[in-house]
Amino acid sequence: MQKLAGVAKAQGQSAIDQNDPKVKCFDGNLILQVHSMSSTVHSMSFQDLIDAVESMPLDDQSMLINLINKRIQEKRRAELVSDVQEARDAFKRGESKRGTFEDLMKDLKD
Repeated sequence: MQKLAGVAKAQGQSAIDQNDPKVKCFDGNLILQVHSMSSTVHSMSFQDLIDAVESMPLDDQSMLINLINKRIQEKRRAELVSDVQEARDAFKRGESKRGTFEDLMKDLKD
């Protein structure tokens, strides 16, 4: 399993598991909570996170960007699957119908 060691090293912590759900966003500020061996919680503001990433080697920065992009793609796929399922369910319930663009325009005029 890959580790995002660069961010952790920049903060003097051990490596952070990339699947660890301790990264959260509150009011536009990204907070990374790191639980150390002594159960102390460290928080990192968005700017601190940017500074930590900039202090990482370029290869680690590139790996982090790739990881974030893959997670964004996965979330978008999941949203799309959910939207498609919702549309199919609405069609089964009779809340929507099939038709051509002309049919849509006709319904909108009515």
